[in-house]
Amino acid sequence: MASTTLNIGNAIGMAFLIFIANSGIAGQSGGSLLAAQAAGVRTALYLAAAGMIIGGAASLFLPRKK
Repeated sequence: MASTTLNIGNAIGMAFLIFIANSGIAGQSGGSLLAAQAAGVRTALYLAAAGMIIGGAASLFLPRKK
């Protein structure tokens, strides 16, 4: 169950980041397409990094086994 949940979460998270990365490329071509792709990938990277930081900070407050 945990493995299945992990894999589904990974797939949904990756789909979300790909959606964000490609959200501004409609109707673009040439150099403007490359710039839009770079901006989208940068935004997706920042969102992934923020998620990791928030997850790491949240893990500090989880109860520990003694």
